[in-house]
Amino acid sequence: MSKAETWAKAPAVQFYFKDWLDHKVQRMSDAAQGVYMRLLAHIWTGTANQYRIKDDNKTLSKTLGLSARMWLKYRREIQADRKSRDGQASATTKTK
Repeated sequence: MSKAETWAKAPAVQFYFKDWLDHKVQRMSDAAQGVYMRLLAHIWTGTANQYRIKDDNKTLSKTLGLSARMWLKYRREIQADRKSRDGQASATTKTK
């Protein structure tokens, strides 16, 4: 089994509580943190290209079960310290 196949079938993700308690996450409202966690879950489990999903507001709002208006509200909170590149939303993309 290739490394890519192993990652694609990974049953769990390492979760570092210290990272979650970082000010960039804690500055978000509780609701935005929940949306962010759900987004991370979709990035981890639901893509052929692990760790990335298409950066399309209509698709993301539907995937997350939110109205487009609510998704854009939470997206602004979530991305206050992050940016998108190459039309992909990434869990590790950060603004310098």
